[in-house]
Amino acid sequence: MSKDKAKTTSVLDRKGENLLPLDRKNIKAELVDYMITQNKETSQLPPNEELIGYLLPHLAKKYVEWKDVMHPRAIKKTEVYSRIVILLKNEKAAEDDRLNKKVTVEKERRRLEKADE
Repeated sequence: MSKDKAKTTSVLDRKGENLLPLDRKNIKAELVDYMITQNKETSQLPPNEELIGYLLPHLAKKYVEWKDVMHPRAIKKTEVYSRIVILLKNEKAAEDDRLNKKVTVEKERRRLEKADE
């Protein structure tokens, strides 16, 4: 890998690589935000492909690493796309219901934050 490529954090420049820990964190944060705004529980989430179509534009708006990935076509059939599908599948299938717990905690945090204003 060249030095220039090693310095970049853009998702498009590392389509053949695994997700970074920060990528996973950002995807999970957007997933929780989606569940809050859509008032959904884990069992009510749409198929992964539909979910990715929703999450990518939001990731692109919030995080500079994702700015060029507004649509699944940009990363379809890449390692990054595969890893996102695996991440979503694992989050949905977790037996300890951690995703719903994260949503509950985040809703409460936002409620308290709003009450402080």
